[in-house]
Amino acid sequence: MMRLAILLAFLLIGCTPLDQCPSCPRAPEQAARVVCVDEAFGDDAASVTRAVQRWDAALCGVVRVTSRVVDPITEPCSLTVLRVDPSWQWVTARPANAPGWCDPARGLAWIVTPSDVQAVAEHEIGHLLGASHDTLTRTVQPCVSHGAAVQAAYQTGTQATGPAPVKGRDK
Repeated sequence: MMRLAILLAFLLIGCTPLDQCPSCPRAPEQAARVVCVDEAFGDDAASVTRAVQRWDAALCGVVRVTSRVVDPITEPCSLTVLRVDPSWQWVTARPANAPGWCDPARGLAWIVTPSDVQAVAEHEIGHLLGASHDTLTRTVQPCVSHGAAVQAAYQTGTQATGPAPVKGRDK
């Protein structure tokens, strides 16, 4: 009986919610983003999907990131990674020698293939989620940097639901 009382007391104490830090912004719960992958990637779509999965793992459930392969003309999405063939004339307008580039305001990223699709996709998806070059790495890393994950979680969370209210302040 004593053990049961101790267990119940522990559960009550352990499950008591803590007050939020009133001065710290927080990402809202259950923010979710879907990254659409251009079906033109073909077999390389798996590399883009792995890049999405790495972002999902780095964001630790604060923001859930998933992917799906689409025809971007018939299935427009708010975040889309497009495959670009290097022979396309308009590709010459990209930044010099860049294997990929992004327009976060339009929710579009382009990857010139062939390239290291997963590494380039991971970098560009970071931009789509809100991370800047200050926190993103330009080389292949074993994991998404902590700074980029924090920045992306906050940016993605606020885009999904708007800014979190700050406790104790007037609107």
